[in-house]
Amino acid sequence: MWEGIIVEGTPFGSQSTAGGINAQQGWVSLYSGGVIEHAKVGIRLETQDGGYGGGGILNPCRGAFINCTTSIRFGAYVSSAQNSSNINGAQFYLDDSYRGGSDLRPIFVDAWFVTNPRVRACWFKDDRSVCDPADKALGIDSKAASIIAISNGFHNLSKAIVVDQPLIGSFQANTNGFTRCFSGIESNKVSNFSIRDNSFQIAAPPNCSGESVGVTLSGNSAGFSFTKNTFTGLDNEAVGTVVRATGTANKSS
Repeated sequence: MWEGIIVEGTPFGSQSTAGGINAQQGWVSLYSGGVIEHAKVGIRLETQDGGYGGGGILNPCRGAFINCTTSIRFGAYVSSAQNSSNINGAQFYLDDSYRGGSDLRPIFVDAWFVTNPRVRACWFKDDRSVCDPADKALGIDSKAASIIAISNGFHNLSKAIVVDQPLIGSFQANTNGFTRCFSGIESNKVSNFSIRDNSFQIAAPPNCSGESVGVTLSGNSAGFSFTKNTFTGLDNEAVGTVVRATGTANKSS
């Protein structure tokens, strides 16, 4: 597997698009016909010296990522609330032609310490025959980051969206569809988020077995909106929502 595309930038420079591309940030665009296949990391946004942080711009991002171990990785970028990267209408797919072995779980979008990356109208699917939840792909892994996920489809995954302790802002997961994932959304120690108008068809991936959960909310959380979501259990091991040690919260259902 090849190393993919590295987009260099600085975590302290502007990503403003006013007046053209900022000279401090690398920029890559992937259009509808573009395909990145069999990469260790399809597109990696990192610093100019390969050290801590990110800053490179991915906009627009459409096309397809096929059988990559990590499709997109965001390095740290928190110097501004305006993040110019935009993943809109991309397809992320794995099948049994995947060459990455079982050492690392595939991740479609890996975001760490980055503000407001937007993922909209994308399609995430793991069609491999593996069934262990530790082997199935993870859709969006957001660590200390504020992700915005709107109108996406997640299919046959281990975990579709994981949001762990965002340090700047919060996250939105609205109008998405989740089908046969072991876990739909997991949040840990996150406040002021929105999970709204999503559809969960809860069951293990096809030809697999085991408990599946639509949403898990855990850790101290406050001021969130959890409303107008639809849950359909497709087998007798389906669980709609697990709420664990969230403390005092303002929530709607």
